[in-house]
Amino acid sequence: MRKAFIAAALSLANLALLGGIIVASANLPVHAQGQNREGVKKTSKAVACPSGWSSTKNSETDVSMCFPLGSSSPKLYAKSEKESCAEGYHEVSRLWCSTKKP
Repeated sequence: MRKAFIAAALSLANLALLGGIIVASANLPVHAQGQNREGVKKTSKAVACPSGWSSTKNSETDVSMCFPLGSSSPKLYAKSEKESCAEGYHEVSRLWCSTKKP
C-alpha cells in the first residue's frame, strides 16, 4: 500500500514537471526564427520590404507580402512596433527583424 502511494506521488510530480516544461516552451516566441525561403506577411501594406526582399515574386506583385530575392537574402520576420527583436536579429523600419544590420 505504501509503495503504491509513493509511486502515485512520484507520477503526479513527474506530470507537474512535464506540464511546467510544456507551458514554459509554449511562451517562447515562435517567430524568433526568421527565414529566407518563403514570403513573409507584412504587418502593414504601407511598410517597405527590407534590403534583400521584395513585394514582387515571379513578375507578380503582392503588397501584403515580402519575398526573398535569393538564397543570400537575410533571414527575416515581422514584428509589432512594441516588440523587440530576438538575439542575433536587428530592427529594420520598426516592423522587421533581420539578420542584416540596417
